[in-house]
Amino acid sequence: MKRIPVICAAAAIFCACQGIASAQAMVENALGAGRAATSTAPVSGLGKSVGGIARGLEKTLKKGVSSPAVRPSGPVVTARVAAPPVVVPDVHYDDPRKIESGIPYDELLRKFGPATLEITTSPLTKTLSYVHREGAIQVEMREGKVTSMVAQR
Repeated sequence: MKRIPVICAAAAIFCACQGIASAQAMVENALGAGRAATSTAPVSGLGKSVGGIARGLEKTLKKGVSSPAVRPSGPVVTARVAAPPVVVPDVHYDDPRKIESGIPYDELLRKFGPATLEITTSPLTKTLSYVHREGAIQVEMREGKVTSMVAQR
């Protein structure tokens, strides 16, 4: 029966500590907000500095406009050289649904182009994915040759 008063005392202490902890959290929050408000004070002089720079730049530009223009003696010739147009060859690859087993990797790239996704699953195997209008093609390769091709919709 002596445990009941101990439990009641522990519950009372627990409830009292909650109030103290929440009060401490409120004070720390207010102190942090106060520090944030006072930390912007050094930046207040920044506007004056930027304004001074802008005024100095404006004076310099006005002096440049009011000075007499200097013209070169003799004729002025300007020439424009046009860059040659870049010619991109029109590359057409075969339909990836025509991939067959046994094709080497180099021939696969030449005929069907680079894969949309290529994953090296081990030093000897790769999984390639080709996307076309009707779905995707998953190609399995082992030792540089196609071992299987699966069409997915």
